[in-house]
Amino acid sequence: MHPPRPTSRMRAAGHRAVGLLLCAGLAGGALAACGGEPIAVQDVPSPAGRTTPARTPSGSPAPAPTRSRSAPAPTSSAPAPSTGASGGAHWSLPSAAEGWEPTIQDEDGLNQLTKSHSCNYTSSQNLFSPSGNGDRADSEDLARQWEDSISSQSTDVQSTMSDSEDIRSSPSGETIEMVRIDSTYTRQDVALRATTWVRAFTTIDTPTAVILTYTCQTGSYSATEMKQLLDDTAVVGSGPAKMDDGRPSGTSPDKT
Repeated sequence: MHPPRPTSRMRAAGHRAVGLLLCAGLAGGALAACGGEPIAVQDVPSPAGRTTPARTPSGSPAPAPTRSRSAPAPTSSAPAPSTGASGGAHWSLPSAAEGWEPTIQDEDGLNQLTKSHSCNYTSSQNLFSPSGNGDRADSEDLARQWEDSISSQSTDVQSTMSDSEDIRSSPSGETIEMVRIDSTYTRQDVALRATTWVRAFTTIDTPTAVILTYTCQTGSYSATEMKQLLDDTAVVGSGPAKMDDGRPSGTSPDKT
């Protein structure tokens, strides 16, 4: 997967990036509720790169890809810039996973695998304008936006947020601290369960927000399968492993 392209219009990823990735992980019939033409996630404020989600056949309420055309298989051989590289942080997803079909690859920073119209595994990397409060504050803010997006578009929402070290960096293999959101909710009368990881890297040369989500119909969700996917997933070109270490020079973590 290619790193996000630097741009002069680097503003906060904010609700637009969160909303687009949320659309990719929701039930197919719910895609229309996300606005029809998603905004590109690599350069969030840019009007370029708009595409139209594919329509999902009636009677197929499960998570569905947001593009109608086929895509080549994602590769895990993405370039590995060093920490702080100008390309920013980006995901490396599994090159092959039994039962999973690549449905989006490198489309405005969005990548997705889909399984039997019942599960999606979706990643995004977005250029990001830091608040100045550090990785933890900005990561937790994006996580709250994710929760708000689910709550505004779904019913029966239950969500918990926690620190996580489920994901590693590449090539070092070091675990990366992220905010993890575990959610259950209902869309279009379909019960869904999702686990999402969010991290803002605010101190690297090209500040980047990365988001990963595993979304399934409730009966298809598998913690074992999710771990297998995570074992072949990494963030390339990340910043400090610990969120509290990602602080602007001369500042210290909040004590509250």
